[in-house]
Order: sequence, then C-alpha cells, then structure tokens
Amino acid sequence: MTEAPLSTSIQEAIRTGRKIEAIKLLRKERGIGMKEAKEIIDQEITGYRASNPGAFSDSAPSGRGLVLTFIALVAIALYYFAMRQ
Repeated sequence: MTEAPLSTSIQEAIRTGRKIEAIKLLRKERGIGMKEAKEIIDQEITGYRASNPGAFSDSAPSGRGLVLTFIALVAIALYYFAMRQ
C-alpha cells in the first residue's frame, strides 16, 4: 500500500521545521491518530534531511547575531539619549 503524497501545507511545515503543525495538519487531513501521524512525519523529516543535508541545524546557535543586535540597539539608544540633551 502506497501512501498518498503529503499536501503542500504539510510539506512546507516540514521544510520550515514546524513538526507539530505538520502532525496536526496530517491528522486533520487523513483522520488518523497521533502515533500514526507522528511516524509518517518522522519518516518524511528523515527523508528530507537525507536529501537536504544542513537543512536542519542540530547544533545550538552561536548567538553572534543576538549579541550584534544587542550592541546595535544599545548604540542606537545611547545616540538617541545623547541627541535629546
């Protein structure tokens, strides 16, 4: 028995890392249970990772972007308060 292809909304949820949303959508579309939907989505994620290495990062982010954003916001705040005086 072959499975019906997943809808584009489920595929998009998988590509963007929204696993829970993908499971909910699959359950609603096919009227299946949680366990079966999770197994199908897990298989799809495994296949997607195999065909798209690096699509999901398993390592924690370095935080460099957050630090740079914080520094920029502090600089903007200092400039703003300096200009008000």
